[in-house]
Amino acid sequence: MKIELNRDQIKYIAVFAMLLNHVANIFLQPGTFACETLKDIGYFTAPVMCWFLVEGYRYTRSVKKYAGRLLIFAVISQLPYYLAFARNHLAPWYTLNMIFTLFLCLCLMIAEEKISDPGKKSLVVLGIIAVSSICDWAILAPLYTLWFYRAGEDPKRRKKAFFIAALVLGITVTAALPGAAGIAAGAGAMIAVLAAGGCVLVFYNGKKSQKHFLVKKYFFYVFYPAHLVILALLKI
Repeated sequence: MKIELNRDQIKYIAVFAMLLNHVANIFLQPGTFACETLKDIGYFTAPVMCWFLVEGYRYTRSVKKYAGRLLIFAVISQLPYYLAFARNHLAPWYTLNMIFTLFLCLCLMIAEEKISDPGKKSLVVLGIIAVSSICDWAILAPLYTLWFYRAGEDPKRRKKAFFIAALVLGITVTAALPGAAGIAAGAGAMIAVLAAGGCVLVFYNGKKSQKHFLVKKYFFYVFYPAHLVILALLKI
């Protein structure tokens, strides 16, 4: 029997992977096997969220409301993000949280669709990617979104997009650590992104959970700042 996962189930996996990554960054010693393993597992999350952002953009009834919801929760999440990461010297104080990054990714897709002039479109897209440099998952998340969006419904292009995403992240992570540790961490990061690709390209059934949909819809927005507050308090 073929294993099938709906949208919410895949998102729950992504949320759990993100939690493990944040626990590793906040509480564990960098360079240790436990820390690097949990961080690698966390790399599963960003491509999944970017993928479903693309899907959400295509099927939402109101892009304006979608953008507004992201922006509201991005603002709500900023203080918890600061307490969890910047206050613990894990990110510069001016770094914006991941929901801000997703908001920029949404703006990027709007630009891709609405701007017809190729030159203006390229400038706006590059500008959005540049602005993401002060956000969590800088540069990479907008690139993931762009690749997934441009892949459309073509299965081969979708697979290629995930492969490129895995390769780019692997190179980035490898370059950040010296020697064998960098190679191992880069390989783990690539595996996580490829696992994300497997989830959405092989096991995703294209459906969302029908039970308590509104609760589940906002769970993913609320969980982000809530878990950061809890982790920050535990660290204090």
